[in-house]
Amino acid sequence: MSEKAKPPSLIQYNQFGKRIDVLDTSESWRGLKAIVQEEGLVSIQYERKEGEYSRIYSFAKQLLMIGDAQVVRRGLDGSVGFTSWSMQVLCPFSMTDGAARVLELQGNRNMKENVFKRLIRYLYFRFHPVVYLGAYCH
Repeated sequence: MSEKAKPPSLIQYNQFGKRIDVLDTSESWRGLKAIVQEEGLVSIQYERKEGEYSRIYSFAKQLLMIGDAQVVRRGLDGSVGFTSWSMQVLCPFSMTDGAARVLELQGNRNMKENVFKRLIRYLYFRFHPVVYLGAYCH
């Protein structure tokens, strides 16, 4: 996985100078994102199958994923360090969770029926590009 891993990068302009704001992601990053989607890390918190412990259960699964996604990196000076690629994957999902929670508590009926349900659906992001800080995640 580490050979294919690189941090996402924002491509702001195409070769013609047109603003495109595309988030370029590596195969490993997309793989971690797929795991988050398949595990339903955002959905778990709102389905509440674990009752009052649903958020804790989701966070525990996230912590396990972070531990599994450590990449060993060797610096130019020969030092060895770890990079957690899962943190870069979990950031958009944490933002999704925050948006879902605000809509759940403060959204009007239309928002709750349309937007909220799409935000917490398991595989929603696999088929729809995610708008993340003005960039499209692929």
